[in-house]
Amino acid sequence: MTSSTALPYAVVIEDNSLLAELLGNHLEEQLQWACTRFDNADDALVHLLQCQEAPALVVTDHLMPGQLRGGELAQMLLQRWPELPMVITSGYGYEITTTLPPQVIFLQKPWTLDEVDSAVRLARARQAGD
Repeated sequence: MTSSTALPYAVVIEDNSLLAELLGNHLEEQLQWACTRFDNADDALVHLLQCQEAPALVVTDHLMPGQLRGGELAQMLLQRWPELPMVITSGYGYEITTTLPPQVIFLQKPWTLDEVDSAVRLARARQAGD
Protein backbone atom coordinates (compact mmCIF):
# COMPACT_ATOMS: atom_id res chain seq x y z
CA MET A 1 0.00 0.00 0.00
CA THR A 2 2.82 2.43 0.70
CA SER A 3 5.06 2.22 -2.33
CA SER A 4 6.72 5.25 -3.84
CA THR A 5 3.98 5.39 -6.50
CA ALA A 6 1.11 5.03 -4.03
CA LEU A 7 -1.20 7.94 -3.37
CA PRO A 8 -0.81 9.69 -0.02
CA TYR A 9 -3.03 8.13 2.57
CA ALA A 10 -4.77 9.10 5.76
CA VAL A 11 -5.36 6.83 8.74
CA VAL A 12 -8.64 7.16 10.62
CA ILE A 13 -8.95 5.48 14.01
CA GLU A 14 -12.49 5.60 15.38
CA ASP A 15 -14.49 2.92 17.18
CA ASN A 16 -17.85 4.37 16.13
CA SER A 17 -18.31 2.82 12.68
CA LEU A 18 -20.66 5.55 11.46
CA LEU A 19 -18.22 8.32 12.42
CA ALA A 20 -15.30 6.35 10.95
CA GLU A 21 -17.10 5.97 7.63
CA LEU A 22 -18.22 9.60 7.56
CA LEU A 23 -14.75 10.88 8.42
CA GLY A 24 -12.92 8.51 6.07
CA ASN A 25 -15.20 9.21 3.12
CA HIS A 26 -14.96 12.96 3.71
CA LEU A 27 -11.16 12.91 3.84
CA GLU A 28 -11.02 10.81 0.67
CA GLU A 29 -13.30 13.25 -1.15
CA GLN A 30 -11.60 16.41 0.19
CA LEU A 31 -7.98 15.32 -0.15
CA GLN A 32 -8.21 12.71 -2.93
CA TRP A 33 -6.15 10.37 -0.75
CA ALA A 34 -6.67 6.76 0.13
CA CYS A 35 -7.97 6.27 3.66
CA THR A 36 -7.27 3.32 5.95
CA ARG A 37 -9.65 2.84 8.89
CA PHE A 38 -9.17 1.11 12.23
CA ASP A 39 -11.52 0.76 15.18
CA ASN A 40 -8.74 0.80 17.79
CA ALA A 41 -5.30 2.32 18.23
CA ASP A 42 -3.61 -1.03 18.90
CA ASP A 43 -4.32 -2.36 15.39
CA ALA A 44 -3.48 1.00 13.84
CA LEU A 45 -0.10 1.06 15.61
CA VAL A 46 0.78 -2.44 14.39
CA HIS A 47 -0.10 -1.40 10.83
CA LEU A 48 1.79 1.89 11.00
CA LEU A 49 4.93 0.33 12.46
CA GLN A 50 5.05 -1.96 9.42
CA CYS A 51 4.94 1.01 7.02
CA GLN A 52 8.15 2.45 5.67
CA GLU A 53 6.66 5.88 5.06
CA ALA A 54 4.50 8.03 7.30
CA PRO A 55 0.88 8.52 6.36
CA ALA A 56 -0.05 12.01 5.18
CA LEU A 57 -2.42 12.39 8.15
CA VAL A 58 -3.66 10.52 11.22
CA VAL A 59 -7.04 11.30 12.74
CA THR A 60 -7.77 9.34 15.90
CA ASP A 61 -10.36 9.19 18.61
CA HIS A 62 -8.88 9.42 22.09
CA LEU A 63 -10.91 6.81 23.99
CA MET A 64 -11.35 3.47 22.22
CA PRO A 65 -11.30 -0.24 23.00
CA GLY A 66 -7.84 -1.75 23.41
CA GLN A 67 -4.71 -0.85 25.34
CA LEU A 68 -3.78 2.46 23.72
CA ARG A 69 -5.53 5.80 23.86
CA GLY A 70 -5.24 8.35 21.08
CA GLY A 71 -2.83 10.54 23.04
CA GLU A 72 -0.49 7.63 23.70
CA LEU A 73 -0.62 6.63 20.04
CA ALA A 74 0.25 10.21 19.05
CA GLN A 75 3.33 10.22 21.27
CA MET A 76 4.53 6.89 19.86
CA LEU A 77 3.99 7.88 16.23
CA LEU A 78 5.64 11.27 16.68
CA GLN A 79 8.76 9.55 18.02
CA ARG A 80 9.02 7.76 14.68
CA TRP A 81 7.72 10.58 12.45
CA PRO A 82 8.12 13.93 14.29
CA GLU A 83 6.45 15.89 11.47
CA LEU A 84 3.36 13.65 11.22
CA PRO A 85 0.14 15.71 11.00
CA MET A 86 -2.27 14.45 13.65
CA VAL A 87 -5.77 15.28 14.83
CA ILE A 88 -7.22 13.77 18.01
CA THR A 89 -10.95 13.84 18.63
CA SER A 90 -12.84 13.25 21.85
CA GLY A 91 -16.32 13.72 23.22
CA TYR A 92 -14.89 14.16 26.70
CA GLY A 93 -13.41 17.20 28.39
CA TYR A 94 -10.51 19.33 27.36
CA GLU A 95 -8.20 17.82 30.01
CA ILE A 96 -6.74 15.61 27.29
CA THR A 97 -5.16 18.67 25.68
CA THR A 98 -2.75 19.09 28.59
CA THR A 99 -1.04 15.79 27.72
CA LEU A 100 -0.90 16.16 23.95
CA PRO A 101 2.25 17.07 22.07
CA PRO A 102 1.96 20.70 20.92
CA GLN A 103 1.79 19.86 17.22
CA VAL A 104 -1.28 17.60 17.66
CA ILE A 105 -4.62 19.27 16.94
CA PHE A 106 -7.51 18.56 19.32
CA LEU A 107 -11.02 18.42 17.85
CA GLN A 108 -13.94 18.29 20.30
CA LYS A 109 -16.84 15.98 19.48
CA PRO A 110 -19.41 16.46 18.19
CA TRP A 111 -17.67 18.03 15.22
CA THR A 112 -18.87 19.28 11.88
CA LEU A 113 -17.18 18.49 8.58
CA ASP A 114 -16.11 22.14 8.35
CA GLU A 115 -14.40 21.78 11.74
CA VAL A 116 -12.69 18.59 10.50
CA ASP A 117 -11.43 20.49 7.45
CA SER A 118 -10.10 23.31 9.65
CA ALA A 119 -8.34 20.86 11.99
CA VAL A 120 -6.76 19.02 9.06
CA ARG A 121 -5.56 22.30 7.50
CA LEU A 122 -4.07 23.37 10.84
CA ALA A 123 -2.36 20.00 11.39
CA ARG A 124 -0.85 20.10 7.90
CA ALA A 125 0.23 23.74 8.37
CA ARG A 126 1.98 22.86 11.64
CA GLN A 127 3.77 20.05 9.83
CA ALA A 128 4.97 22.51 7.21
CA GLY A 129 6.19 24.83 9.95
CA ASP A 130 3.72 27.65 9.26
